[in-house]
Amino acid sequence: MPPLTLRLPRLATAVGTACERAEALATERGWVPADVTRLVLAVGEAVGNAVEHSDPAAVDIEVRFRWDDQDLDVRVSDGGPGPDPAILHRPSLPDDPLALDGRGLFILSTVADALVIEEGALCLTVRPRP
Repeated sequence: MPPLTLRLPRLATAVGTACERAEALATERGWVPADVTRLVLAVGEAVGNAVEHSDPAAVDIEVRFRWDDQDLDVRVSDGGPGPDPAILHRPSLPDDPLALDGRGLFILSTVADALVIEEGALCLTVRPRP
């Protein structure tokens, strides 16, 4: 199956659109609900991160879905530099448990099977669990 690329406006609605597409793709492949949920959570966090932290001048966010056998690779790009790659090796929760943000990369590192920064894009892989 060829990659599927979505160009979404840099608005909160992009999160729902990307999550719905991710859910449909995984469901069509026969993923069990727990794996679909992990994928949707990962996509939502990655796209939400792009919406919140991208350059305000950015107009679109690009979300690319690519199947690699049963694994789904997702690349989220907002045209900016992306998160600091060093953070991916030590994601943590905020010191203040009541903080309103600061959990996204921790959540991504927990639910995605692979997470890297590639040319400023946040790239993640989710694979169905045996």
